[in-house]
Amino acid sequence: MTTTSAHVPLEAREPDVRRTGATALSRVEFTEQVRRVLATKPTGSLLYIDVDHLARVNYIRGFEKGDEALRRLITLLLAATPQDLVGRFGGEEFVVYTQHVSDAQDLAEEIRSQIERDDMLTEIRAATPGHATATAKEHVSRGPFLTVSIGVAYAMPGRSFEEVLQAAHEAQNAAKALGRNRIVVG
Repeated sequence: MTTTSAHVPLEAREPDVRRTGATALSRVEFTEQVRRVLATKPTGSLLYIDVDHLARVNYIRGFEKGDEALRRLITLLLAATPQDLVGRFGGEEFVVYTQHVSDAQDLAEEIRSQIERDDMLTEIRAATPGHATATAKEHVSRGPFLTVSIGVAYAMPGRSFEEVLQAAHEAQNAAKALGRNRIVVG
């Protein structure tokens, strides 16, 4: 398969998968869909995304604000990847599968930086006790409150979905270990 920077519409890959509203596929749905795609087109990229410090939001602001932040993150992921598969793998873990290989790191950086500078997520931070100052701009100058660590791995002929997922998850763990709010390729 020749990989280009143009996204292949999801409808062209899997006619039975449609996004309805701001939601991500479940772990089971995501896994089934990616396996189906890999069976016919064995190249692509998997991004494993973990929200940094979400427990801090839940602890300081409450689970309602944490849930609000997660909904916003899902909205941002879906907007950044309209032609790709997006799944929620755990409480604060998300995965994106794209058939693109050459621009996977660029996509990961777009997602990371968009979440880092998102106004709504900054407002969640601004309203958090211990972080209150006069303006949201001051909050941004002190650094982001919510960020993501992303692991990127590549699917290729002979590499199973489980191997790609494991490589992406290990890369994401490395991103956390290196200080969070970064991308590591595995």
